[in-house]
Amino acid sequence: MADMSDPSFILPPTSTGYLPYRGYKTWYAIWGTLPPPSAYPLPPSQPRPLLVVPGGPGAGHNYLLPLSDLSKTHNIPVITYDSIGCGNSTILRNKDVGVGFWTLDLYVEELQALLDHLGVKEWDVLGNSFGGMLVAEHALSHPAGLKHMVVACSLATTTDWGVASQLWRDKLPDNGGAIMRKHELEGTTGSEESKHWTEEFNARHECRVVPMPEYVRRTFEILDENPDAGEVMIGPSNVDITGTLSTYTLIPRLPLISTPTLVYWGKYDVGQEICTKPFAELIPGAVAFKFLQGSHMPHVEQRGVHMRLVGDWLVGKGLAGSEEGVLERLK
Repeated sequence: MADMSDPSFILPPTSTGYLPYRGYKTWYAIWGTLPPPSAYPLPPSQPRPLLVVPGGPGAGHNYLLPLSDLSKTHNIPVITYDSIGCGNSTILRNKDVGVGFWTLDLYVEELQALLDHLGVKEWDVLGNSFGGMLVAEHALSHPAGLKHMVVACSLATTTDWGVASQLWRDKLPDNGGAIMRKHELEGTTGSEESKHWTEEFNARHECRVVPMPEYVRRTFEILDENPDAGEVMIGPSNVDITGTLSTYTLIPRLPLISTPTLVYWGKYDVGQEICTKPFAELIPGAVAFKFLQGSHMPHVEQRGVHMRLVGDWLVGKGLAGSEEGVLERLK
């Protein structure tokens, strides 16, 4: 019997493949069995496929692998992928494609292209971090087949991300936040001292599981190996958002989303509630939870509770209530 309580355990995918996209290849993986075209419209008793959308930009799918648990716990077919330019997909650098290649449209259209490629006609989406921005943009296009959306530890504005990150940095011991800032300003983030404090920050606010699972560590490696998309769109620092998304905000458009939405974040999340709470406040009918032992990855840190909350909500079993020290229902 698979021990899904073990943070290191990952289910092997049922199948993998490639989507031809803009002349390149997007890698994807599937857990469970997707409904055949003849099965649509799906009966209420049949779980819809869940598309899990990675963050970054360019983070890769690896840190989201525990979401595959839902294929076993709730019989939900799970799909995830590596965004174009990273991981198992075609690797692309600015020198190959130019800085103008990296846009929100590139990623949002990739999401829909994958669903079309797989013949999925009814679906749910879950987007973590930058992926939460992408699924919100997807919902704002009002696709007929989108039934439910989960916004996980995301950001409604990029400026708030910088504010929240700095607030946490200021709480690091031994002046660690100032040291991180100094290295960013001096362009020495590759130094051992800078790496030490980045790892310390990540262990507090990205993933609090010790030791950090290898699949999570691999995501950080992927970001380091090919930072171009992130540096173009966000910038070299999470505090100073200087990239093409420096003034990005979803705030005015969130009330236009009509998709049933579940929102959550972790108590120690990089973005805190500053970044994610607007989704809960402004999307009509949205429900919200805080994982009280989690940070940016509650699906890793509080894996069982997370899968129960998300899975039950997606299959219509109702909503969980607050659990002391574990989960807080906010809305």
